[in-house]
Amino acid sequence: MFFEPVRIRRPDLRSEVSDLIGLLQSPAGTGLPLTELVRVMGISISAGFQGQIAARGPLQLSHERFLNEGPAIRRPVRLLGTEVQLLISPTLSGSFERRASGPRLRFDPENSVSISKLLFRTYLRQLDLGTELVRVDFSGAQDLLIDLT
Repeated sequence: MFFEPVRIRRPDLRSEVSDLIGLLQSPAGTGLPLTELVRVMGISISAGFQGQIAARGPLQLSHERFLNEGPAIRRPVRLLGTEVQLLISPTLSGSFERRASGPRLRFDPENSVSISKLLFRTYLRQLDLGTELVRVDFSGAQDLLIDLT
């Protein structure tokens, strides 16, 4: 079954995403704060949660890969108005592309961010960042399009 992506408007994230794209597209860009990764997925971060994520350090970027390691983080969060359980795996890894249309992070299935509710669980498969749209691609679930205009 194919689902149409859920589209939400978040013009408040436009400058943050633009800064993030600049950081990721820069050849000197070697690290991405994990808090920014969670925030760009449309998840609000409380002060306590921010400290927990920041303690893991940044997502380290190489030419074609990314990596972050630390303690697993399990936390209830609100996504699209629904409370879900967010799990950040002890290892986050995958491929990294600097494209003209914007950077792409493609997560390894076993080393990703997952979201669950009751018996449902999905993981973050891919994140495409653009100046007007962010596409959050979840495995086996509806994708999320974050309209920045």
